[in-house]
Amino acid sequence: MITIVSTWVNHPEVLKIHRDLWSAAFNESVRYVAYIDAKEYADFSNFGDTTMRQQLVQACINNSIEYVLVPEEYHVQRDRVFLNCKILADQTPSGRNSLVCQYVWKKEVLEGSVDQLVLVQSDIFPYRRFTWNSIMRGADFYYRPQQRTDNGITVHYAWEGLCFFDTRTWTLDRKRLVSFEYAFQNSVFTDTGGGLWVLLNCLEENQKFGFQEFDSNRWSSDMTLDLPYWVEQQLLIDPRNRIDESGTAWYYSELFDQTFFHLRAGGNWDCVGKEMHDIRYSNFTRLLTDAIDDGTVFI
Repeated sequence: MITIVSTWVNHPEVLKIHRDLWSAAFNESVRYVAYIDAKEYADFSNFGDTTMRQQLVQACINNSIEYVLVPEEYHVQRDRVFLNCKILADQTPSGRNSLVCQYVWKKEVLEGSVDQLVLVQSDIFPYRRFTWNSIMRGADFYYRPQQRTDNGITVHYAWEGLCFFDTRTWTLDRKRLVSFEYAFQNSVFTDTGGGLWVLLNCLEENQKFGFQEFDSNRWSSDMTLDLPYWVEQQLLIDPRNRIDESGTAWYYSELFDQTFFHLRAGGNWDCVGKEMHDIRYSNFTRLLTDAIDDGTVFI
């Protein structure tokens, strides 16, 4: 069975919507698991609300959502998760994300029986239906390509925010190659998922599929795309858009593979604060809930 794992640090009011939408997008049976990494101390990711972790747990209980609590101490004992730990303690957004993804991989794949895994952030939502085969295009690994260059050395890797893994033919040694670590990889400083360059290098070209994207602030209202109403409206009202001198809106949110909408910055890594989050999420959830209610969420 396909397992969808999403990581959560805030916005418990969105959890059920996320589970329902991802479960409905697949034209096959899936298992959805929320990995909860909200802190029990005041923090940028929980907007200073020390009850956020329990709120997320309660949202899972109320809506019969399977969940796993990420041990807080693992962020300062990262060698308990990473096979080749380079940074023992890390509370940066990238450090936290990489730790949680590695914890998921360890529990679900290396120690569990999952062989079809989707890793997705809590602010990414599908707007088209699809099947495992249609999205994978015959590959073992579906990902968002990233690259960083330093002193003439370029590292190609995969962003961790949306990854599909099909490990049904993989050996245990290949599974152990998967690392979501970031920072210096092959002498180049990378973002979260930088360590996945090792996996990409060992896979044949037909075993990996890097999807196309409309990246933040690099696509605009001048483009005509086939989108559902809720996505179109969210793009138009997003206060984070950049408006140029001609009045063109350059969108802050992103689209992946003409299938997935990325609201962006759901974990508050940009530290804009709760007021901005409340504005963004209240508008967004209203649009999305209306689309679910009237059956127009997918195109």
